[in-house]
Amino acid sequence: MNTKNSNQLRRPVWLYRWGFTVALLALAFALNTWAALAQSSVEKAETSQQVQARVDELQRATNAVTKGEKVEKPKTGSMIGDYSVTSSLEFGYRSTDVKGSREKFLSDVNIRDGVRLFDYSLDSRSVTGGGPLYDFMHADASGAGGDPQQTFNFRIDKTRWYKFDASVRRLNYYRYLPNYALNTHNMDTRQQLSDFNLKLFPQRKARVNLGYNRAMSTGMSNISSSANSDIFADPGRHRWESNDFHAGIDASYHGWDFFAEEMYRTYKWDTSYAWPGGVNQGVVNPTDLATFTFFTRPEPTRSHAAITRASLQGSLTNRVHLVVRGMYGAERQNGYLIETYAGTTRTANQRTLASVYSSNGHAKRPSSSFDAGVSFDLTEHLTLNNTFRHSGYTILGDAYVNTLLQQQTGTAPIVTTNPHPFAAFPNLVTPLGYYALRGIDVSTYLNTLDLQYSKGRKLSANLGWRVTHRNVSTHNLTEAESDTQNTNTALGSIRIRPTDRFNLFFDYEKGQSDNVFVRVAPMDFQRVRARASYLVNDKLSFTGTVSTTDRTNPTQFVENDSDYRSISFSALWQPKDRLFVNAGYNFDHMFSTANIYYFIASVARTGKSLFYAKQDFFFLDTRVPITKYVDLLLVYRYVHDHGAPGNAPVTGPNDIVTAFPLERHNPEARLAIHFNSHVTANFSYRHFSYNESNFFVQDYRSNIITSGLRLTF
Repeated sequence: MNTKNSNQLRRPVWLYRWGFTVALLALAFALNTWAALAQSSVEKAETSQQVQARVDELQRATNAVTKGEKVEKPKTGSMIGDYSVTSSLEFGYRSTDVKGSREKFLSDVNIRDGVRLFDYSLDSRSVTGGGPLYDFMHADASGAGGDPQQTFNFRIDKTRWYKFDASVRRLNYYRYLPNYALNTHNMDTRQQLSDFNLKLFPQRKARVNLGYNRAMSTGMSNISSSANSDIFADPGRHRWESNDFHAGIDASYHGWDFFAEEMYRTYKWDTSYAWPGGVNQGVVNPTDLATFTFFTRPEPTRSHAAITRASLQGSLTNRVHLVVRGMYGAERQNGYLIETYAGTTRTANQRTLASVYSSNGHAKRPSSSFDAGVSFDLTEHLTLNNTFRHSGYTILGDAYVNTLLQQQTGTAPIVTTNPHPFAAFPNLVTPLGYYALRGIDVSTYLNTLDLQYSKGRKLSANLGWRVTHRNVSTHNLTEAESDTQNTNTALGSIRIRPTDRFNLFFDYEKGQSDNVFVRVAPMDFQRVRARASYLVNDKLSFTGTVSTTDRTNPTQFVENDSDYRSISFSALWQPKDRLFVNAGYNFDHMFSTANIYYFIASVARTGKSLFYAKQDFFFLDTRVPITKYVDLLLVYRYVHDHGAPGNAPVTGPNDIVTAFPLERHNPEARLAIHFNSHVTANFSYRHFSYNESNFFVQDYRSNIITSGLRLTF
């Protein structure tokens, strides 16, 4: 990881780099080096050539089934036997120039220099639906080089026989933030998600489903550890993976749909941390005597689970409809951790020869859920719905923990101790360590009853009541405790369409949210949202939204409140296919307060934590046809967080006011030159300007220039 000040980085030498572009492109395709899709907007905006490709596809299908008539020949694509085929390929080069904090730029955008395969797609479909091997096939890929995201998709199906879907997504995640956790929790990882699904006999009454899903992540991941009265940054190697295998069947019989599936999952966690050698100074006070000279922490974990799912959906009568779903899973996990370090303490002439913490444990987690929904069509326009859900799980686990500490002051004898946090429970402690057994049981019941009214497209409304009940109990060898939560929420919404061009929507909820557990009461909340859209004509439309959310924790002495307000407005003008303008504005305001209890220099303090966020956001997207062969695409994003007001209601010396005032500009431009229906050259420029009011070390300016060639066949 390079932490060098980016001001010292040289500018890109444009002519020198472009001298190697052709050779690098050939090498990239030969090696099939796919990489992440850029976090882009203007680069992925659709050009008029891509709009024309959809029109040509419809024309080819029309020509294939038209007999004895004169037909218009499409500009792109071709007919190969019974198949209508189109394909496109876009490749090029991207270069970046960053001033300021390169690490913050990569944490936000993570775009780097290099050759790219921006986009590839192949679409082949049988016009008559009677292809010999398949009726529809589509493949696409996005991203090449060093961008943060990439996707690969493939689909092929044959009517009445099979349908196969495959997708692979790769995400490159980078985080290096000086203002987060004392700059000790940095990451540079690559995550990949793969999904493969096969459905046999898709149009039959009984279908077979087979699938495999895999997720993995690997890379660098640092942590911080507390020892010797200081905090130390520890480098690590991050790796985990999961594999899911599932098989099932879904069927239809006399208006009823059935589904059943069995899935088996394995999971591996092999992340480890180690200090390679030398002296590691603490990050809280690098000048004190506390140091690390050795640190290692492997923590392998293995788990496996079997999950069964089933569902049933259909109509009991013409007016009564039923949906039932259920799931049961059983998971087991084994984990091991051993942390060892050596170094010096803050006490003069005192060394930590060895500090060892080891633990191994086992856990099992059976879980189940059940959903049932019934709807009654009381009249043609009035429906009564009731939805019931139960979910629960039990976690049973045990762990054996051993600790050892060896210290020496000067040349005095070595002192060996066996510290442990459960000294108050001698029945748990052995001469070598302690043994802990813990369990937790959670059961949640939720029921929603609502009445819906619908009268075509002109009016729809619903009024409902949601009730939840949760039981939570925990236990170990010496004690047990339990608690319950009950919440009630009223909800309602209405949608009115006075005319075909005017649409109004209003949504309201008030009650308690049960997203917290033992010893903390559910949050009282009220949520209001209103939305209006108006289609002036076929070329111009407006949309506006207002939403508010208020939350209050009724627990005595906590006084945790938060308020959120949001207003947004947008307009879309598209007088013709090649020209459009989309612009909007958002205003977001959030304030929260909570009583806090903390220590400074071992002295307890009480106060309030106040957080403010007040953001203006403006965006603009447009495509302008300069000539018949040239499109200009423009994008602009602007964010300004004003932070805390100058008159923040601080009531005492221990109150803490938190805000994150910043300003960010993101203008983008792209020129698309259409040489003909098959070839388009793209040149784009993107600029990021990031400024923090209170933490200038993370400010940066960046320029990204991309040039590419798009071929359509």
